[in-house]
Amino acid sequence: MDSKTATPMLAKRSECCGCWACFNACPRKCIAMVPDKAGFLYPSIDMECCSGCSACTRACPVVVVGAEKKYSLLQRAEAYAAWNLDEDVRIRSSSGGVFSLLASYVLREGGVVFGARMANDLSVLHVPACNDSELNALRGSKYLQSNILTSYQDVKSELAKGRLVLFSGTPCQVAGLRCFLGEEFVNLLTCDLVCHGVPSKVMFNAYIDVLEHRYRARVQSVFFRDKRAGWTDYFVVAKFDEGKEYSAVFRDDFFMRAFLSDLCLRESCYTCGFKACGDVTLGDFWGIDRLAPDIFDDRGVSLLLANTEKGDGLLRNIRGRVFIKEVPLEIATKYNPCVLTPVTRPARRDEFIEDVDRMAMHRLLRKYGLLRKTRLEQLVIRVRKEGYLVLGKLKRHLANILDG
Repeated sequence: MDSKTATPMLAKRSECCGCWACFNACPRKCIAMVPDKAGFLYPSIDMECCSGCSACTRACPVVVVGAEKKYSLLQRAEAYAAWNLDEDVRIRSSSGGVFSLLASYVLREGGVVFGARMANDLSVLHVPACNDSELNALRGSKYLQSNILTSYQDVKSELAKGRLVLFSGTPCQVAGLRCFLGEEFVNLLTCDLVCHGVPSKVMFNAYIDVLEHRYRARVQSVFFRDKRAGWTDYFVVAKFDEGKEYSAVFRDDFFMRAFLSDLCLRESCYTCGFKACGDVTLGDFWGIDRLAPDIFDDRGVSLLLANTEKGDGLLRNIRGRVFIKEVPLEIATKYNPCVLTPVTRPARRDEFIEDVDRMAMHRLLRKYGLLRKTRLEQLVIRVRKEGYLVLGKLKRHLANILDG
């Protein structure tokens, strides 16, 4: 490094989304992604190696002027309620199983799909899938930020070969890929998620430690969205190496309570401006039981946004395999505010992050009001859910009578 080489400009720590674009862009491999005390990864530049080329700066979607506006595509989004007509896939999926349809189409065309897979050590990695067996690992929600590793470079390599590529990730990861590439590719399809934010890896590790201590066995896998009691009352399931299993409805699972309280999210998530950055955006269509009880059956409904002409084309290619109903965007976002805006930063967020690593879990949950709901609160939720299911059945029955 020349003694006069200035440190490249990257996002401020409070704004860095951990997308790995800078890591992938550096031609000299000068950047390492290093965890902070909460387990969130941030770039660290080896200035002895750095040439000052600024490739990392040009790839950063936070630093590049106008990137948030350029890559956020809500202004032309068309919204749909949708689900996979293959009921087996739908039930095994987090919401409506639409990602599987998009990915399977790309694989049939000889393409490759990039998405998040939970590894054996319970870290979440972005990896390619070239067949149905590899695709299975990319299904399902992983409530951790994935490590992109060299995926952006790998996507660029596949695109250069002329291969069809589908990249799936959080909005900031899709923006990071597009900023890294610096140009549009006709053979690139992108799918981002309705993102609530990414939680602390240290919090997740503490959760796993509690489970392993309680069951006296090692956790082999975690599935965050099991539908054994339905889609709206989804279960978190952990499987252990001795055949044991932990399961709890999400509102009774302390990791999910911490996540949904917004106390353990990455700092940048509270001010994130990356929304609907993919050709299509997928999420859970929460509120569909109230907005359209006639189609609600508690087996999972996807909120699907088609944000570009490529997104429209993807929808055409899965027709016949999907139930789809167009809805106004303002209706689709009524119970899904994260489509439009980031979550609010809790006043005690920093205090919570400090406490995670130094307090016993039960004390931590009690201090922040995260202990499980009372039996009365659970009963109210159950009655409300059953009411919407009954209402939906009545509406469908009346529709059948009128049609007859």
